[in-house]
Amino acid sequence: MTLTAKLYAALGLILILIGTHWYAYNAGDRNGTNAIKVATLEASNKALITRIAENEAETKKQDKINFIIQKASNDELSQVRADLANAKRVRVGSNLCPPARASNTQSPGSSQETDPSGGLVSESTQQSINELIIKVEEGLAAGRACQAFVEQNGMN
Repeated sequence: MTLTAKLYAALGLILILIGTHWYAYNAGDRNGTNAIKVATLEASNKALITRIAENEAETKKQDKINFIIQKASNDELSQVRADLANAKRVRVGSNLCPPARASNTQSPGSSQETDPSGGLVSESTQQSINELIIKVEEGLAAGRACQAFVEQNGMN
């Protein structure tokens, strides 16, 4: 075969491929296959867009609820923190914390002197107690705020 014959054969093959593709596409279109696929995809896209809009609305609603609950919890915790800041140190009896030295060797400023039956806990112990109280109150305040929101909105 000559080069010209080969080119004509290749051109014929390309035309056959294009023709069969065109026929298959138009035959599918005549049968409604393409229209069904397009309609299905359009319906899927509309449903997806609707679902995305619903999700965004739900996210905004949840953010508003979270803000309300967090505000109530923070308000309660600010009062607890203020109460702790103004609270006196914890006093313990001598049966829990016996004095480390004899009572006649205590310094004049000792808390044992004003209350021989016990004394005040150290600053570091008081700070640890306050931190523990805050941690517990954070959990309780969040729970109470959620419970109040549920009751206010008739979700119980």
